[in-house]
Amino acid sequence: MRLDRLQLAWKPTDLPIGEDNIEELAKQIALYRQHAIQLEALLRKVEARGGPKAPWKVDLGGNEASLGHMTVGFYRLPNGGFSPSKYRRSDRHPDIHEDVALLEDAYACIARALADERRKRKVKH
Repeated sequence: MRLDRLQLAWKPTDLPIGEDNIEELAKQIALYRQHAIQLEALLRKVEARGGPKAPWKVDLGGNEASLGHMTVGFYRLPNGGFSPSKYRRSDRHPDIHEDVALLEDAYACIARALADERRKRKVKH
């Protein structure tokens, strides 16, 4: 329900045209669902600690979020969601374990920016 309110995908509603390998299709649907569940858990975790502490700037046109020396890239998914693609730092070697809370904040900010974009589009129509 929460993913639906945020207008993030939580279940596949369309099948790709030309998909004839049912086992591969089932595998992709399971991975897609797992990604949505993990994202939901992450968003709840960030919300439970009071929301993002870091003011990430999200560039939806460039598919990146930035905070000082840190940049997180993401892929837009056809369903309106996203998948993180890269993480880099210009001040030191990136360390996912050390920066996990900041990365979680980035993902929450990306999710919020995409949801805001979808809401704005709906208002225009």
